[in-house]
Amino acid sequence: MSEKKRLGVPPHLYCRPLTARLAEGSMFAIVENPSAQNAILLRQHELDAAFLSPIEYAREGSEYRIVPGVALSSSEGVGAAVLCFREKMKAITTIAADPAATSEIVLAKILLGEQFEVQPEIVPAVGQLSEMLEVADAALLVGNAALGKHTAVPYTIDLVEEWFEMTDLPYVHGFWCGREGALSKDEIRTIQHARTEGGLSLHDVSKGIPPATASALMPHEIKEYLEHFSYDLPDDVQYGLTEFLRYAYYHGVLPDVPDIEFYSLDVSPDLPAAPPLN
Repeated sequence: MSEKKRLGVPPHLYCRPLTARLAEGSMFAIVENPSAQNAILLRQHELDAAFLSPIEYAREGSEYRIVPGVALSSSEGVGAAVLCFREKMKAITTIAADPAATSEIVLAKILLGEQFEVQPEIVPAVGQLSEMLEVADAALLVGNAALGKHTAVPYTIDLVEEWFEMTDLPYVHGFWCGREGALSKDEIRTIQHARTEGGLSLHDVSKGIPPATASALMPHEIKEYLEHFSYDLPDDVQYGLTEFLRYAYYHGVLPDVPDIEFYSLDVSPDLPAAPPLN
């Protein structure tokens, strides 16, 4: 029997509709790590594919292909990426952030530069919000770290909401990618079907999430949270991805704007239609 392909998945709650069915199946070995760590493992050939953020993909863009039809994006202020601070926006000179939140760090710098003409320094920090605000003027909370943990701070801005207001495009949190030839057509279709099945059964997905991951949210609250995200890759999501990478290049984060390259399938998979999730 051939060895299972290793898929790197992030631990964030909002990824579960994409990964729950894959974890239940027998085709892949699931490796759960922060997205930045999975990017390193993929680069070192210790993973066959991984769910990466846009910046992590862009840094190796010429090497990777994206699984078509599957992405995680949002357009609403649901708290997936939140900047918390105590003083006025223009007083922000430093932001405490988990270094693993590579794309959200870039998103914060883009928005502050474009909207408020602020160019803060990033201070690597992981911990409680109060601890992060002791070492910097603002704190960036992403994914699970942002769930219900910023209500006591005087000021917050939702970065996804700000991005949508600036560009009228969704923000792309991530997508599946790997080297060309790393995934077979059957494996790609399995990943695509897992997305469709997860999107059609958010209730079941919500009930199956461990309490530690869900930050003590009830299943119905998890389902309501997940409904604010989209798990498809239509044109507007692809445009949102390209626009984000273009801004990252303009702000000096990337040396160029990488092409968006997809795995090719001779025949389009016959996926059942999933209802919109946002």
